[in-house]
Order: sequence, then structure tokens, then C-alpha cells
Amino acid sequence: MSINTSFRSTLTASIASLVGLVSIAIAAPSQAAIINGSFDSGNLTGWETNGSASVQNGEAFLTSTGASDSSIEGFLGLTTGALDALNGGTNATVGSAIKQAIQVNAGDTLSFDWLFKANDYAPFNDFSFFSVSSLVSKLSDVLEVADYGQKSAQSSYTFQTAGTYTIGFGVFNAIDSGLNSNLSVDNVKISSTASVPEPSSMIGILAIGAFSASSALKRKQAMNGNN
Repeated sequence: MSINTSFRSTLTASIASLVGLVSIAIAAPSQAAIINGSFDSGNLTGWETNGSASVQNGEAFLTSTGASDSSIEGFLGLTTGALDALNGGTNATVGSAIKQAIQVNAGDTLSFDWLFKANDYAPFNDFSFFSVSSLVSKLSDVLEVADYGQKSAQSSYTFQTAGTYTIGFGVFNAIDSGLNSNLSVDNVKISSTASVPEPSSMIGILAIGAFSASSALKRKQAMNGNN
């Protein structure tokens, strides 16, 4: 085999490898997507609801009325009694929740903005929470914000294992069902720590690689011609 033929074979194999890498990168999803996580649609498209939930002022707006604790626990995939336990054993009476199923990679992070507004007073410890499949975490409650108080923040959760999860948000009355507290949620999104180059970047890399290989071939041919 001549030197030129060997070099051309190597060049062809290199370009083929670059094309394969580009194909893989373009096919691989960079991160999971939340449907209607900003609620700009003006409705709860992409979300399932139980109880009293709507969109107000561009945010998901939940009220602590409409569904029993057992109904919400079943709706979100929580264990029986999980909401009472979350609230220190205080009876969770009625409330509302929304949920959405998502697919994530290990290391992906769920983040969201929220506002809990207590329209009740102690000892009626109304509370708000979010859930990831069977895991449930409190956001805030009456005892934290004081009577008729409120709290806003951004919270996050990082997934340790890739898979399909159900994320949920809810708000509940405690002990009674007389005064209803509210939970507003906005900017629900998934961010990924894994950086996948954009297709345009990969095409640029391919072009540079092909140009470099072609230039090397021309230099090789020139050297052979001078010998």
C-alpha cells in the first residue's frame, strides 16, 4: 500500500469518527423539560390537579380546600399518613395539589419559586409542601410565618438517579377547614450539570477537523511531489 493510500484511509476513518460523535451528541437530550413551568399559557396545561388549583397573575395558585388528605396522598403517590407526619402529627384536613411526570438524568436539578400565604392562625397550622414521587418536603407553615403571615423563596431538589419521577406541589388546612391558606408556584424548571455541545458547535468541530486533515493530506502530497 502506498503512503498516500494509507493516509487517505486514515483521513476517511477520522472523518467518519467525527461524524459519529456529532450524531451521538445531536441525538442525546441535554436535559429534561417541564411542560408549562412558567404558567405563561394562563392555564395548567401539562399539569394534573386535585382540589382547588388555577393560574393567577402568571403563577399556579393553590388553595387549601377541595380534597381530603387521603385523596391528595393517593394523587401524588405518597404513603398513607404522610401529610399528617409532615405536619408534626397535626391532622391535615383538606387541600389541593398539582403534579407532573418528568424524566431526568442523574445530577439534574429541579428548581422553583414559591409563595406561601397563611390565611389562618395558630394552632391551626396550615402548611405547604412539594413532593418528588414518594418523598415529600415542607415549604412553610403558619407556625413559621406567624398568624396571617407569608413567606416566599426559591427551592431546589437534585436527582441522584436517572428515571421518571412525579413532582408535586400542595397546600393544606390543618385541624379545621375554616380559613384557607394559599400556595403560589412559578418558574418550575429542570437544569442539568451535564453539558452537551449544541449541534452547531459540533458541526464547527467537524469542519475544523476535516479542514485540518485535508491540509495535512495536501502537505503530504506536496512533499511527495518534491521528492
